[in-house]
Amino acid sequence: MKRVLLLSLLLSISSIGAAADETWPASVSAAMNLDSRAERIEALRAALQDADQAQSDAVALHLAEQLRLNGASDDARGMFKSLRKSAHESAAELGLALCELALGKNRLSTLMAISPSKILPTQNADRYAILAADAQRNADPELAKRYAQMALKYAESDLGVQRRLQPSMEALIAGDSGGDSADLSIEAKIDAAVESGDLATVQALVRSVTSDANASDRARGVAKYAERRVATTVDPTKIAVLLPLSGKYRGVGAMLQRAIELGFGPSGANRSLVFIDTGDTEESARAAMEQAVFTEGAVAIIGPVRTEYAAPLSEIAEATRTPLLGLFQSRPDVVDRQWSIDGLATTQSQTSALVKHVMEVEGMKNFAIFAPDSAYGAVAADAFQAEVQARGGSIVVREAYDNTATDLIPFAQKLGRKDYEARADEWRKVKKAIAEAGGDPGRAVLPPVIDFDAIFVPDKARRLPVAAAGLAYEEFPVGDFQVRKGEPTIPLLGLSGWNSAELVTTGGPYVRSSRFVDVFLPKDQDVVDFITAYREGTGRIPNTLEAQAYSVGAFASIASRSEADTRRAFLSALENAKLPAQTPTGASSLSGNNLEIQHNIRILTLDKKGIHEVAPPEKPAPE
Repeated sequence: MKRVLLLSLLLSISSIGAAADETWPASVSAAMNLDSRAERIEALRAALQDADQAQSDAVALHLAEQLRLNGASDDARGMFKSLRKSAHESAAELGLALCELALGKNRLSTLMAISPSKILPTQNADRYAILAADAQRNADPELAKRYAQMALKYAESDLGVQRRLQPSMEALIAGDSGGDSADLSIEAKIDAAVESGDLATVQALVRSVTSDANASDRARGVAKYAERRVATTVDPTKIAVLLPLSGKYRGVGAMLQRAIELGFGPSGANRSLVFIDTGDTEESARAAMEQAVFTEGAVAIIGPVRTEYAAPLSEIAEATRTPLLGLFQSRPDVVDRQWSIDGLATTQSQTSALVKHVMEVEGMKNFAIFAPDSAYGAVAADAFQAEVQARGGSIVVREAYDNTATDLIPFAQKLGRKDYEARADEWRKVKKAIAEAGGDPGRAVLPPVIDFDAIFVPDKARRLPVAAAGLAYEEFPVGDFQVRKGEPTIPLLGLSGWNSAELVTTGGPYVRSSRFVDVFLPKDQDVVDFITAYREGTGRIPNTLEAQAYSVGAFASIASRSEADTRRAFLSALENAKLPAQTPTGASSLSGNNLEIQHNIRILTLDKKGIHEVAPPEKPAPE
């Protein structure tokens, strides 16, 4: 009988969309076109106050649904209950059932009984997702697949709902067909069993994964932590922050702790920050992550700092379904990330902004790379090369130099392709020309081969002058330095590690007229108030890392004002959080792919007077 009811319900669906037979008030349409859920809720609350009797029920229905999706179950339940006698009775009843299912009540019969017409699409999406999971549990994969397809179609109306449902629904649609699809299906089954507290099913699924030689690393990660997830009670009042509070990086940890605290401020939802020491090793960082997830039961996590920990801790976040706002400089190499978000402007996002500017605005096409042989240098060089090639440019020459050496001349020679044997004829001409001009040919050097527009040097400000001096010694006309008067020069290119006032003097003419990027410029008028407040709170002017950590704290605070009481709901709150325009790094919201906070990456340069933003090109006057 149950199967007949379910099939008839599916067959009764005649359209997909926002209740196709309904015409909503203009205030509702305007609110639903806003970017974030928080903005929609605010707009709908305002519209409800001004709505007349004929429109108030429609506004209230949408407000209740947005509250439900934002994790505010109690407020949503109250509003749905008040609409049970209205023209939107079916949608109100379904919304109420979805709220109560989230609290553990059995309302499956309600989900099966209500017609899909005159129902908001996000309600239908969640309804069919729940029914799909139920059909799978009842060993009816065909019906599970059909429900999952319906859930995904309805979810297209809302990016947050679509992103939340897509992995598990696609897994049900794929079925146990082997390979990655099978692993995804196992993940979905484990998640469903964990959320229902069904330990026996969890244990059986874990055994299935562990005994499967073809199971993916991701599936094994989910299985590894599944039983501990069942035993863990999530505390929605706690957000854990993972920082190095001891060991050689404790100074950085203390600095970032203060920045995050100032950005987070007094939370509007009685949530608090719990700081946990990651120590100096990957092992201690993993232990800190597991403490945050299982001992503290944190609803979300901020950190860690060190790039070396980015991938392993992001993998734990993915496996335990815990939102993670990372503070690492490089994007973690994790397949199919959904729970791990980049809090900082990563090396990859910085190189993307830099390459876009120099190629699209300044017309450069060919580049050289002169990078330190550190892990950071390699990541930055790889990211730069990929961006250039993706935009149709080329890397003419790439050379790595010793990250600890004080003399980089031998490496600059290699970058200049100074092969005296292969270029013997050219070398003789150089010495002859010098002798004819009355100079000493014994002091002559073979000029570098320069067939590129700029040199990318992804090093820190304290090391950059050493690299620049090595290039200048080997007669690269870099910055404002000219080997011969009147010759064209080539700029150096860099990332946020260059943004130091000391570089103006230590770098000299070799680094002037360069191009580099950052998200924070302390002398900018837009951040004067932030700097003043920060100095009053800490006694000093913030650097770029602190400014970004402050923005991450502020972002977590905005999400904390939601009433999300589960990790999945808090992830949704992060997806829909929107920062005010006056943040010190221009951070606003998550990017379109929901994997990084969007900071305003600025193109900078420097001269004798200091560091400045590159003025945007003038737009041509209209004809």
